[in-house]
Amino acid sequence: LVRAAEQARERGFRSLVDADAPRFLAPASMIEEVRSACGESGQDVPQTAGELALTVYDSLATDYARAVRELESLTGTAYTSINIVGGGSSNQYLNQATADACRLPVLAGPTEETALGNLMVQLIASGELADLAAARAMVRRSFDVRELRPRA
Repeated sequence: LVRAAEQARERGFRSLVDADAPRFLAPASMIEEVRSACGESGQDVPQTAGELALTVYDSLATDYARAVRELESLTGTAYTSINIVGGGSSNQYLNQATADACRLPVLAGPTEETALGNLMVQLIASGELADLAAARAMVRRSFDVRELRPRA
């Protein structure tokens, strides 16, 4: 799907939906809902799997950028990076699209963050690690975390 999305992008396909819209919470068919949203907004309707994936990936990245701006406004904090963990951290296209849309570096990985978080809490509780900073340092030393920088 990622390669097909890249090919659709190379061909110039570009449609976006509001990924945060209620219509996408539990539609009968996500494919048809994305297509309908594109058609209703006067955009090109995705026909291929690549066009559909591209629309979803770029729409998610655009929504992440909106969320970052909103969080910065609410907290008064300027964020310097975005951490993506779990299975989504393996999606190179979405991670790069997120970096580009947010204009921030994305740190992708590790993929098994739930198990690692549990393990780190246990190591801190048992005294094997001093604190959260030590746990984070151990994870950084032990697992690949890929950094993607926004493209100009």
